[in-house]
Amino acid sequence: VGQDGRPYGTGNNLYGSLTGTGARPTLTAMSGLPAGVRAVSVAAGPTWFSLVRGSDGRVYGTGKNGSGQLTGLRDAASLRPLTGMPAGVAAVDVAAGNDFTLVLGSDGVVRGTGHNGSGQLTGIGNRSTLMPLTGMPAGVRATAISAGALHTLVVADNGVVYGAGLNDQSQLTGTGARRTLT
Repeated sequence: VGQDGRPYGTGNNLYGSLTGTGARPTLTAMSGLPAGVRAVSVAAGPTWFSLVRGSDGRVYGTGKNGSGQLTGLRDAASLRPLTGMPAGVAAVDVAAGNDFTLVLGSDGVVRGTGHNGSGQLTGIGNRSTLMPLTGMPAGVRATAISAGALHTLVVADNGVVYGAGLNDQSQLTGTGARRTLT
């Protein structure tokens, strides 16, 4: 994110992951944020997509959308807003995994979209809109998120770190994949 509030990227631009077409040999401004919206933070998925959290509390995505990680069903070569956040809830953090997106809302709820083959978004089945992850105890709010390749970590206001998804190397401790935040 530049001092001008615009997101910048460099490198291979396959699927428009940096917006537009063609490789970016130098840092180049990405396109598609609405007028007056500044980039607050960014996240890059290892599978050809990019996310930008805007000053308007929305998350914008560009690039490959093969599993719904940008919501909807089509790839994007320009930043476009993700769908599924409730009215009045702002995005306060964003993370990108292998073909999935996590968004932490101002309500303390983590929402996800995209590939869910290992349960990293909790439950079963891929998603094409942001939906709440399940398993946090009642009254506990998320304060931070992180996306691994195929697992999710959530720091909660009770001091506990919860995880879901692939656990083949004990990345979530113990054994076995988890389809709920535990």
